Amino acid sequence: MKHAPLAGEYQRVTSLNKLQRVDPAHYFPLSNGRYQVKVGLSRLGKDFGNGRVDRHTFQFDCRWPRYRQAKLSARAERLEKYYATDVHLSPRARRALAEWMILRMCEEHPDQFQWHRNDDETHSIHCWLTGEVIELDSSLQLRGVRNGPRPDYADTMDALACQIQEDIALIQLDEQGSDRLTALHLCFPNYWSAHSRIGTGFVAMHQPVPRFEKIARQGRQLIRSMTMGGPYVRFAWGLTTDGCLNHHPQPPFGFDEPATWRERRFDPDERQLHFRVERQVIQGLPHARAFAFAIRTYVTPVTELGADERECLAGAVESMPQDARRYKGIALDADAIVRWLRKP
Repeated sequence: MKHAPLAGEYQRVTSLNKLQRVDPAHYFPLSNGRYQVKVGLSRLGKDFGNGRVDRHTFQFDCRWPRYRQAKLSARAERLEKYYATDVHLSPRARRALAEWMILRMCEEHPDQFQWHRNDDETHSIHCWLTGEVIELDSSLQLRGVRNGPRPDYADTMDALACQIQEDIALIQLDEQGSDRLTALHLCFPNYWSAHSRIGTGFVAMHQPVPRFEKIARQGRQLIRSMTMGGPYVRFAWGLTTDGCLNHHPQPPFGFDEPATWRERRFDPDERQLHFRVERQVIQGLPHARAFAFAIRTYVTPVTELGADERECLAGAVESMPQDARRYKGIALDADAIVRWLRKP
């Protein structure tokens, strides 16, 4: 019989080796070569060409070590920069979020996660990819972590979020029906920060998005649908001149040129342009009057897109209003990007 630590290490290595053979899913949420702002909710499980992976809330692939290291680096830099909670975060919502995450992780990926309910009503979550064992009390509050990183995990949400390739957000409703972002674990931001949005409502946090007014008018109905239903999936996209996952508005410690962190220009000769897609899975937690977002970021070099996809992308940038170009950070280079995308 194997000694427990050796058995755990064997399971970890086996899980990592399996992931090395799993290619990332591919999503291209541009259907007609025109720029559009829409909610675009679909039922989770809709086939986008990735088979059973499209049915998963949490997706794991060969790039998992990169995502894990990016999260550990963000936490080591300063956890509070990437993880924020609001004073209105309720114990009921905390538990509902933890239970949803654990169930989905264990049911979708039983070879990577195991949930043990102990005789004393505590819980142990075995995470084979990291080699960690997350110990929770009867209310799913964090008691401790075996083999955990430094700094220590702040709470259950922090511990669970560091096992997956997604960022996590939680939005709650009060008794009057007003919504508020009460928890956000955001290690892969796209030039916005957890602290800039925590405590705001769903519509308010999207106000900077140009042409969002039509969606805002449906805000209350949309929020009710997301609270009571799901799981849903939607996508957002953008273009960047690097393949970094972490685009926090404040550059990380040690970045030599903070003035260029946000305004990195596109150079056609360098061929450095990346298609950045967010796959957002939304799950209602009605008993907690809340809903959760799992946000997976994919960054793909545009040179790896097919010819039809490049033409569709060129059409979307070409039809994009100037305020939307500014919001997406390509106002100065949009015309050059279109020409480059269409270059034979």
